[in-house]
Amino acid sequence: NTELKLMHEVGPGSSPVLHRDVLVLVRDGRDQQYVVALDKRTGETAWKRDRPPLDTPVPEFRKAFSTPLVFEFGGRVQMVAAGAQWLVAYDPETGREFWRVNHLKGESGAPRPVYGEGVVYFSTGVLNGRPQLWAVRADGQGDVTGTHVVWKLTTQLGFMPSPLLVGRKLYLLSDDGFVSCVDAASGETLGKFRAGGNYAASPVHAGGRIYCFSREGRTVVLEANPGLALLSENPLDGPVFGSPAF
Repeated sequence: NTELKLMHEVGPGSSPVLHRDVLVLVRDGRDQQYVVALDKRTGETAWKRDRPPLDTPVPEFRKAFSTPLVFEFGGRVQMVAAGAQWLVAYDPETGREFWRVNHLKGESGAPRPVYGEGVVYFSTGVLNGRPQLWAVRADGQGDVTGTHVVWKLTTQLGFMPSPLLVGRKLYLLSDDGFVSCVDAASGETLGKFRAGGNYAASPVHAGGRIYCFSREGRTVVLEANPGLALLSENPLDGPVFGSPAF
């Protein structure tokens, strides 16, 4: 029975990640910010790492809710965890830090990062009133803010839904129902669609289709290509806030 005290104010939002023999939890609260790994068999702490220093005295701007992502690149397993002001890549087995990116005053980020072909794509959370999407090469060491940021996207991004990567295209869903198809290599917007409604759940992909589930209980199905052609709309009996899985 391991208790990890933290002041979140509105409750935790980051899901745990199981990697081999450790269960990793990101704890980005108002009072403390750290990442901890527990032995999956005993619950005892395997490692714990404080987050990088935050350049704000305001507790509200120190919290975040993003779920970490584990991937392998360049012969090493990495776990990226987006928090307030920083995205950090760790060794999930030891907690050793590989690299970090300073995304300035970003805070309260909820979307989970995605990864493809050596690049991590992540949301900054609230940054100057709106979220941004940054693409960062995953082959760095130390602070790579000035060297490894490939591109940034600043428009029609969601606070809640996570980005979706299909091949070399990103599909982005905003909270108010705008869907964008973006070239993963350049950050260029290739197509847009106005789905309507309000969204918290992340878009998902299956069988060449993009599925978007709204808070109003409406499913919008689009072709997974820059044209984003509408294939169907389906009503559900209740609202959807969690991201479905296929």
